Amino acid sequence: MKINKWIMWVILFSSLFGIANKGISVIAFILSIVALIKFVLVDKSSINSYSENNNTNVQQPKQTNNKEFRQNERTKKKEEKVKEKEQAREQVQQIAIQRSYEYFGVDFIDVSVTNSKATPYYNKIKNDTEQVIDAVKARATKNVKNYKRYGYHLETTDKGILILTTENIYFLTAQNGFAKTVYPIKNVNGINTSMANLYITYGRTKHIYNIEGWKRSDLFMKNYIKYFYS
Repeated sequence: MKINKWIMWVILFSSLFGIANKGISVIAFILSIVALIKFVLVDKSSINSYSENNNTNVQQPKQTNNKEFRQNERTKKKEEKVKEKEQAREQVQQIAIQRSYEYFGVDFIDVSVTNSKATPYYNKIKNDTEQVIDAVKARATKNVKNYKRYGYHLETTDKGILILTTENIYFLTAQNGFAKTVYPIKNVNGINTSMANLYITYGRTKHIYNIEGWKRSDLFMKNYIKYFYS
């Protein structure tokens, strides 16, 4: 492009010097001016278009790279959060299993039971020959006569844990000091449920416990029936 520009300038000056000799040089001079103007305009427009295209070609990859970088960072943060939650869950499960083994000798007791204040007392009162079948959080419940009305209603009292073993059913509470209630299995005549309430028929008396947890009273009863009557 530089060579063509020099040629145009040479033609221009040569025609300029030839004007004094012949009239034809005037025509060459005019044509060289027109060609030079067109060349300069075309050259400038081509340079501008080239620079604009070059700028767009350079800027677009930067924008896409920035978007991809931000998306990658977001996905990495999400993955890290998921991993942290999984690790926290695994730690909680591992601690629950360890405490379940420590207090009950099995690995399936819920963490809400192993964290109860009454749980450590079980190792002090249990029989060495018995095995734990199930354990739940519970509240002792009793029938209370309605004031100035007929009938009774249920009221919960002490809060603790209810433990089903191969030899006994224990209710342990550490709400005000420590207290235990023991039902030898040989004297238990049945267990039934109503909603969250569990009814233990001991001799001729029904002892009522309100069980915490969705359908845990029903599962406690099923474990009793499965182990002793299936």
